[in-house]
Amino acid sequence: GVLVKVYDGDLELRLNEVYEFVGVLTRDAALVHPQKSDDEFIEEAIAANPPDSQVTRLHCILMEKAPMPHAASPQASQVNSQNAGIARAKLVECLTEAFGGDSLAAEYLLLTLVSSIKVRCE
Repeated sequence: GVLVKVYDGDLELRLNEVYEFVGVLTRDAALVHPQKSDDEFIEEAIAANPPDSQVTRLHCILMEKAPMPHAASPQASQVNSQNAGIARAKLVECLTEAFGGDSLAAEYLLLTLVSSIKVRCE
């Protein structure tokens, strides 16, 4: 996984949207460890900044919403019910590996990626 640090306060991320990020990938341990103190909120600081061994940081320079494929695209017409099951199984397998063996997280991510929101109430 990657922890994406977005510094532009004007951008609003929305749930179930896919974004593309361009930035600087860091693994600098000095940036991720909270300073030593007797603060009662040290656990929250550690949770907000997990160690580099668990997650890498991406300091975002450019972020934009990823284009969504249209249902009438040529790639969508090539999928039938037989190879859709095979494709789904391979996707879940790849995502499970990316999540370190967590198949439930892989299933949730796949469902999030294929879902779409028709109407937003603001």
